Amino acid sequence: KEYFVVDTLTGQWVLDSRDLYAYDSNQNMVLSESYGKDMMTGKFVGRSKTVKAFNANAQAILEESYLWNFEDSVWTPHFKMEKKFDEIKRIISDESYLWDVTRQAWGGQKKSGYAYAGDNLIAKYEQFAWDYTNYKWLNNFKMVYTYDSVWNNTLQQYYNWNLNDSTWIASSQTIISYNSAGKKILSEQQNWVVATSTWKNYSKSVYEFDAYGNLKFDKSYTWDNAGSTYKKGPSKEYFYNVFTDISKPQMADDQWKVRNMGNLLIVERLSEDLAGLNIEVYNINGSLEKVIENPASNESFVLPAGIYIVRIANHTQKISTY
Repeated sequence: KEYFVVDTLTGQWVLDSRDLYAYDSNQNMVLSESYGKDMMTGKFVGRSKTVKAFNANAQAILEESYLWNFEDSVWTPHFKMEKKFDEIKRIISDESYLWDVTRQAWGGQKKSGYAYAGDNLIAKYEQFAWDYTNYKWLNNFKMVYTYDSVWNNTLQQYYNWNLNDSTWIASSQTIISYNSAGKKILSEQQNWVVATSTWKNYSKSVYEFDAYGNLKFDKSYTWDNAGSTYKKGPSKEYFYNVFTDISKPQMADDQWKVRNMGNLLIVERLSEDLAGLNIEVYNINGSLEKVIENPASNESFVLPAGIYIVRIANHTQKISTY
């Protein structure tokens, strides 16, 4: 690709810059070079250059960028990125380097490693540090994740690398519990005590939900070493307007039928599997107008003319009476 500009003296188009590209057999761009005209000499000089390599899945596994050395008129390495993937396209290693001009070699900038549980859940994340003395990667820290049988993350553990004896030392862990709906109800953090080789409580958060699965309370606690118990910390309570639930699924046609006859509201249950669910009716301001507990399969009641929201479990339906 070439770019032209108009010469202000001659009024003619003149070549100003050009980009060059190369592709592999799968049409992946493996080379791009950009050149521009030197205003002093009128000669073309390099601006930027990128070299790439791809695996069989068309994932970039190598990318090197170069800058133009005006003194020697050659490309000089600048930045490099290397990535490795497993057979199902998940990244397992990500490395980046900067060119060390003094050593005339690549120097590590950042490296991460990944291992997986299930399909795409992270089981282990590692980060490495560059050894500027021996010019190699060293372990730095890692995070290990544990899951239950339905793939809820129940444990997160953090480790630091001990350079003195080349071993991993535990740092902290978070224990997580869930309710039957899969919502997090407890998150407890503990720190590792090296002297006793035991975990010590540090803090925890407790979450409570209402009957519709909305978060109701978020309570925090900190560990009191003197009393060997948790002390209450800040707590948050959440309130919901019924209209925040209108976006939830409407009444399924094969489960409920909600209709009106003038100011008579009729709610009909079409499936016995739903027996025992309360019927709640809210007005346009979000105030609760009526509750029917353990309703019959067919319920009807009179309401003043207006707009109402009928809610059963986490399903809602808007309806008017007149």
